[in-house]
Amino acid sequence: MRLVFLELLLPVCLSIGCASAPAAPIPVLYPEGSLHGFVVLKDASGTVLAYGDQVVKTQGQAMNCRMTFHFPDGSFFEEQVTYTQQGVFRMQQYSLVSRGPAFEKDQQISIDAATGQYRFTTRPRGQKEQVFEGKIELPDDVYNGMVMIVAKNLTKQPRTRVHFVAFTPKPRIVAIELTAPDSQPVMLGDTPRPAMHFVVKPKLDIVEHTVAKLLDKLPPDSSIWLVADDVPAFVRADATLVPDGPLWRIELAVPRWPNASGPAATGPKR
Repeated sequence: MRLVFLELLLPVCLSIGCASAPAAPIPVLYPEGSLHGFVVLKDASGTVLAYGDQVVKTQGQAMNCRMTFHFPDGSFFEEQVTYTQQGVFRMQQYSLVSRGPAFEKDQQISIDAATGQYRFTTRPRGQKEQVFEGKIELPDDVYNGMVMIVAKNLTKQPRTRVHFVAFTPKPRIVAIELTAPDSQPVMLGDTPRPAMHFVVKPKLDIVEHTVAKLLDKLPPDSSIWLVADDVPAFVRADATLVPDGPLWRIELAVPRWPNASGPAATGPKR
């Protein structure tokens, strides 16, 4: 399963810049297939903020992945990415929409990897809308909306660096590093299962790190947990959904019946 959410963790690189690294697309070990899953969004205290859907489907020779959250106050979040997975993963198109009182500002992002064309629209509360658009040269391993997919294909590698387009508000190419420093047990019923804990962080050099610390703008680390058996499976992620947003938790959700007894039995009548 893919977590789209987490790919906007980097706007706080700001105007100080970020360390770069050679671009190398991630090889495909576990191709994605069609699915429809349910997810829940929580704050740091565990309070449920929103429920949503994760949908993956084929789109010609590519895959289209979309995550949406609907908040009780009417706020809405949607992140969508289209990518190919022939040999290596390559992002084709990316978009994000966030609006409503759950967010500090309404925002909309779109990127076309083939042309480098981008558009970023932001409207802070009570202020006028600002629009930034143009072209940017993208490396081959830009993975907006694909960090979870990348992590699932790195379970045999302890450390990997890829790139991400961060809007600050103008676009910047940022290097991010995924490391799997430890394994933590999770429970499936009464049975413990080992889960790989990936830490996702932007890479700053010494000067950039010092400046960001002085400005109290150090980017927060995000985390991904995967059960890495024969096929990796998503467990949880702690990440930001939008630029400058707080760390929120994304977990799998299980639909429940509106009454305690559940659906009526439909077996053959006797």
